[in-house]
Amino acid sequence: MSEQLEEPSLKVSSSTTLVSSSSATAQQQIARLVRVPVPGDGSCLYSTLSLILRNHTGEKLSSQQLRERIAQEVDNHPEEYRDLLEYPEYANRIRDPLLWGGQTEIDLFTRIFGIGVRNINSETNTIYDNRARGTNYYAYVFYNGYHYDLVRYSDDQQIEKTIFSVNDDRNDLIHDLLQRERKQETMYETGRCIVGSQAVQNGQVNGVLMSR
Repeated sequence: MSEQLEEPSLKVSSSTTLVSSSSATAQQQIARLVRVPVPGDGSCLYSTLSLILRNHTGEKLSSQQLRERIAQEVDNHPEEYRDLLEYPEYANRIRDPLLWGGQTEIDLFTRIFGIGVRNINSETNTIYDNRARGTNYYAYVFYNGYHYDLVRYSDDQQIEKTIFSVNDDRNDLIHDLLQRERKQETMYETGRCIVGSQAVQNGQVNGVLMSR
């Protein structure tokens, strides 16, 4: 059952709780959504959104150029954002390459470029969906609580895409993506614990003070 959460102030987004699926369909066996890594440099969201823009329109913007475009949207409409975002400080924070972006910046991206974004959040098991009225196309991003990546569709017919029609939800493939990502994260955490345990043992043997 889907749960509709309170809409944010920008009034272009909603959040839908994912519904677990007990079995894979035939389509899930030949088609999947795949996480496409982008650099973890503090601008992962902007790099991901830049790839979405390039794939949809061909326009090539660096992560910093996209930051500037989004900041200009705030600058150009101070009456809309002054109270909501502590303007003008917020626009300056958007421009800072060391500060992360989030759902507010995703919503601003959609307003500027008309591309909806469905944010798959593996930490909360939800999709934050901002396919605003009048938006004919959208893309997926994947968020695990500290990093954003692009999401791509691929199948056994060698079809790959990152832009979808607004009526093409692909909800049937999201559960599979989350399962694969959780399994990979569990394997990573298990490996890290084993390595950490061995390091502590070595440190104790060698008389080294270990710190995290």
